[in-house]
Amino acid sequence: MDSKILELGYGIKGVDITKVEEDNGYIGIHIETKKGNLKCGECGSRNVIKRGYTIREFRDVPIGLRAVRLIAKVYRLECKNCLKLRQEKLSFAEKKTTRIT
Repeated sequence: MDSKILELGYGIKGVDITKVEEDNGYIGIHIETKKGNLKCGECGSRNVIKRGYTIREFRDVPIGLRAVRLIAKVYRLECKNCLKLRQEKLSFAEKKTTRIT
């Protein structure tokens, strides 16, 4: 599915949309970081190994009258450079954001 709408409408880059659904009156957009964009949350290296994931949900700006939720697959990454095991950082979920639920 084309993720250009996220880039143009929400300013979110480097993710793939894996599914869009309607659930309890809101639009759920399932996303995950593109394979080539995975980076260590500690040192920023792309030399990482996936070690599982968790699902996080974020409220976002509505589309028309419909509430939007981004449902993100957030990977745990083992870095081969700094040897840390960290959750990937999401550019749209920085501290002090209003998107986090």
